[in-house]
Amino acid sequence: QEYVDVETAKRAGRTGFTAMVEFFKKQTKTKTPEQACRIVLVEDQAAFRPIPKQPFEARRIEDGTVNSESLVRFDTNDYSVPVQYAHRKLLVVATVEEVRLVYEDRLVACHRRSWERERVFFVPIHYLALLERKPGGFDYARPLENWQLPECYALLRRRLEAADRQHGTRSFIRVLRLLE
Repeated sequence: QEYVDVETAKRAGRTGFTAMVEFFKKQTKTKTPEQACRIVLVEDQAAFRPIPKQPFEARRIEDGTVNSESLVRFDTNDYSVPVQYAHRKLLVVATVEEVRLVYEDRLVACHRRSWERERVFFVPIHYLALLERKPGGFDYARPLENWQLPECYALLRRRLEAADRQHGTRSFIRVLRLLE
């Protein structure tokens, strides 16, 4: 076989591509570069592996640890998980569009991936079990700050708290836990 290195091609006053095309023309005994490329392409295609049946999912997988606030840090952002997974190790599976948080073989949370930095993403439902035990923090809980509930929930809360001043908030949280 004849090999043409780049230096030899440069000394001959030809670019590497032109030298490569001439090499293929000699090897395949064709007259034009297009014919040579077609023959080489057919040979290459014969060596290709079959296309996988399952589409490729571009993802990054990392180990993560849930902190005391039920948050997992990934790419400088924090994503919430249900409070029963606090202080546990889990798997972070991040695709271009979402971040999936997996404990053992269970998907425990799924968030839309953010490409911003130093942001915190809460799912209010993740914190209801804790608030049921400590209902006094319901009005001040940071994860619930931007939670937009329909007006009927506010009416229900007022009625439950009016009917039972001591346990009305806890009863309301139990109703919200039905959303889990």
